[in-house]
Amino acid sequence: MEPLPPAHGPPRVLQPTLTLHAKRDPPTTAPTVWSRKAPLISGAAFAIIAVLLASSLPLSHGNPGVGLGAVALAPGSAALSAAAASLAQGAGPAAGSPTHCSMTGLLAGVCTSTTVANASWANVTPQPPSARFGGGGTFDTWDNYYVLFGGTTKYELGAYLSDTWKFSAGVWSPIPTSTAPSTRAGASLAYDPVDHYVLLFGGCFSTSRLMACTTASSDTWKFVGGVWTEIDPAVSPAGRGYASMTWDAKDGYMVLFGGKSSTNFLSDTWTYLSGKWSELDPTTVPNNRDNAGLVYDAADGYVVLYGGGQQAGFNDTWKFVAGQWTFLKRGPVEGNGAALVYDPVDKYVVMFGGYKGALFDATWKLSAGTWTPLYPATHPVARNLATAGYDAADGYVILFGGANPSGSSDTWSFLGGGWTNLYPLVSPPGRTLAPIAYDARDGYVVLFGGARGSISGWGEGTYADTWTYIGGNWQPLVLATSPPGRAGAVMAYDWADNYIVLFGGQTPNGNLADTWTFSGGSWTQLNPLISPSARTNASMSWDGKNGDLVLFGGLGTTKNLADTWTFSAGSWTHVLTLTSPSARWGAGITYDVASGYVLLYGGYDGSYLSDTWKFTGSSWAQIVTSYSPPAVYQPQMIYDPVGGYVILYGGFDGGYVQATWEFSGGIWFYIHAGTAPSARYGAGMAYDGADGYLLLFGGYNGYWTDETWCFTQGGWLPLYPSTTPPLSSGSIATFDTHDNYTVLTGGFKQFDTSVTWTWHNGAWTALRPAVAPESRQGESMVYDAADGYVLLFGGSNGTYLGGTWSFSAGKWTQLSPALSPSPRTQAGMTYDAKDGKVVLFGGWNGAPLGDTWTYKGGIWTQLSLTKSPSKRSGLDLSYNPVGGYVVLFGGQGCGLLGCLTTTYLHDTWKFVGGTWTSLTLATAPTGRSDASFAFDTSTGQALLFGGFGCTGPLCALKGYLGDSWVFSNGAWALLKTGTAPMPRAGAAFAPIGPNGHFIMFGGQGCRGVGCLLGHFLADTWRH
Repeated sequence: MEPLPPAHGPPRVLQPTLTLHAKRDPPTTAPTVWSRKAPLISGAAFAIIAVLLASSLPLSHGNPGVGLGAVALAPGSAALSAAAASLAQGAGPAAGSPTHCSMTGLLAGVCTSTTVANASWANVTPQPPSARFGGGGTFDTWDNYYVLFGGTTKYELGAYLSDTWKFSAGVWSPIPTSTAPSTRAGASLAYDPVDHYVLLFGGCFSTSRLMACTTASSDTWKFVGGVWTEIDPAVSPAGRGYASMTWDAKDGYMVLFGGKSSTNFLSDTWTYLSGKWSELDPTTVPNNRDNAGLVYDAADGYVVLYGGGQQAGFNDTWKFVAGQWTFLKRGPVEGNGAALVYDPVDKYVVMFGGYKGALFDATWKLSAGTWTPLYPATHPVARNLATAGYDAADGYVILFGGANPSGSSDTWSFLGGGWTNLYPLVSPPGRTLAPIAYDARDGYVVLFGGARGSISGWGEGTYADTWTYIGGNWQPLVLATSPPGRAGAVMAYDWADNYIVLFGGQTPNGNLADTWTFSGGSWTQLNPLISPSARTNASMSWDGKNGDLVLFGGLGTTKNLADTWTFSAGSWTHVLTLTSPSARWGAGITYDVASGYVLLYGGYDGSYLSDTWKFTGSSWAQIVTSYSPPAVYQPQMIYDPVGGYVILYGGFDGGYVQATWEFSGGIWFYIHAGTAPSARYGAGMAYDGADGYLLLFGGYNGYWTDETWCFTQGGWLPLYPSTTPPLSSGSIATFDTHDNYTVLTGGFKQFDTSVTWTWHNGAWTALRPAVAPESRQGESMVYDAADGYVLLFGGSNGTYLGGTWSFSAGKWTQLSPALSPSPRTQAGMTYDAKDGKVVLFGGWNGAPLGDTWTYKGGIWTQLSLTKSPSKRSGLDLSYNPVGGYVVLFGGQGCGLLGCLTTTYLHDTWKFVGGTWTSLTLATAPTGRSDASFAFDTSTGQALLFGGFGCTGPLCALKGYLGDSWVFSNGAWALLKTGTAPMPRAGAAFAPIGPNGHFIMFGGQGCRGVGCLLGHFLADTWRH
């Protein structure tokens, strides 16, 4: 078994800046690299497991850096449209019927209380349609959602699609149809308000990039109530694709113009009404073209046509009214395939993207016949042939996908002159030792498996998921057949047989010796007569000179290995060599194209190694260099065909390594890369031939990372395809009423407040403000309605913190009040609407606290009270808008032996007019800390979920809880729930919307048999 990596502190904060002017030189001594030092030996594994087990338990008072944050949240009023995609590493809702107290140990606790029926949790894990361009889309007024149909996945030899999707309340959902138009791209779609259905005409199928329509369709379909029905009019336009079509509200019919047949570009004009097509004969017409933008401009009262093309593209603007075309003026240069939509909220036509010799990412508006450029700070990447339209149900312009050049699957809204990414792209969960390779046949990078990103190491097992990466997008594949989960496997592309080969790896039960191929999006297991023995962390690379794969060494079941194998035409061959690198595992390996041999560096054989070797088809020879990288295990090494040299990055040498090295002409050079991924080992790295850069994902540096980086032009750039905050516990969230979104920050595991997340319109968005509170967990955060900003106080990053910060309009500001509460973590904080002040109570600073503070207008005031709740941390505090008072529940205090023991509290208090009053209630949740608790303004009810604390009748058992409670009219009642989140504590939690909904993210919970260890979570739930 591979030694477990040591548990360390938080990862370095990464700044998204890079100057691509990297220096390289052969250093006189090895570069100094900051790293935490820790032994990496098999004998240390049990000690490491003990550390990990200890860190999985909530709130260790002696270690403020390992705990769960108190979640004290203000109610909000933003409309919830959907939950974001869950990246919870397969975490699912708890199965079975609800119980009063969840099973969190080897035995189940028993509780009894009143229950309330008809409550539900929903784990919504939406996936967008696959990346595509040339899809048809329009808003279906009858069914009240946006409809998307078909498209194609690539410029060249792409897959043509015939799937139907709806977009509603920020979520894409597939619509199963028994009958539908055939696969095609460039179909024309528009809503017919007279006939009350979506109209589809034409489209095309192509077998090459240059021929837009090898086969052009001339069929007419209607879509209504989720059903496609073909219409057979007596007369129809000729077959074509990429024609322009829109409803002409002034003249009362559908207008179709141009497009491309299988042989020609077209310029004919047709109308459609009540099931009949009619051709018009206008006096003047635009030139023959396809891909033109066509939309009805309600403000100006006519149909507008812009651009389109015959390869190069036009930039002319026309109006159509009463059956006649009139030239208006020249417009932006973008021309071909720009998205053109009328925005009824902003009352102008908006245009995005397009092509004329290059792809564009500019946004323009057309009003009263005049084009004006807009300069939104955030916008989609350059593209053309996107699907776009106005989403009347959600009140914004929607743009999906497009060509850039391989297609996209992102979704954007446009409102008030600005773009918002509604459906950010997904990313694999954090992991290490996941093999990664470029699939040259299918044109994307493939990632498989790896060690799960959890603090329990191998205790949680491994991944068995397959992801592809292209054009900046990660996409999970759902496959009928797949290799079993593993980490430490080797994977490389076989250029002779045009497939990826995967071999071996490690599971919690031992090493593997199976061989798999991946091609065309499918896995196939091979059964060669002979093969290498079971092993993990071997080294494998394509040998371009000899035309086969080369595998060396690895960690076997009982010893380090030094054998050499080649793989060709589905068979393994054992190569006997006179000389060889010593037995080792975790060495870097790649084919050096410039030098014409396989290059191997470093590894681990009980010591970290720094030797360099070359393999020339039948023998190994050591390369003696004057300078070399430090002795290192599990570096990433790959040939950069753009730079023409081998790149080596990261690894482990007793600490985590960050350095980047170049091997060229038999010499190692150290690259001064400036911005770079944080120090790590076990990352996956491959050359992305489709995107033209080196791609790095994941790795371990005390945490399992889920970062994506590229190496290009001699420097590193961070990529941000994630749709959800990373795994964390104790993150804090609150609703920002002024800016109309939920704010989330901090937390153990994430531990990074340089990245602030917002939840809006069903999606998480990462903000990276220039100034932010230092990394921390256990802080308190609430919306201060009196002062109009989000207020943050305290927390811990190994030291108790006491700073006061405000957050507004996406920016953090540090405040400097004359008097403040003492530094602390896990305090309760909420906004008291009746008194117009923020209230803070308790927390932990080496001992539990019991002081009460108020905040207003930048001033903290401590209250001197004769009666108050006992000292505690991890309590729940929220304002009851119906009762007009603050409610406090539970928390963690000191036990009978002082703070050497812990008591989980279950008392309920109210705070009004500066006075605390204890409530005596017949029923209440069992004692707990770090539960999720907040009031909803619309219902006046508070929802409480989970926490960590008592599970037995006498509170003898402690563990993660998964019960849901409601506090209403001064009483507690247990909710009956069917589907529910897994038991957890320290989740970020906030009310959203006027309909009694709550959103919950992440936390620390249990998964698996016995639930002995806690795991960090990254799932998003709506109640």
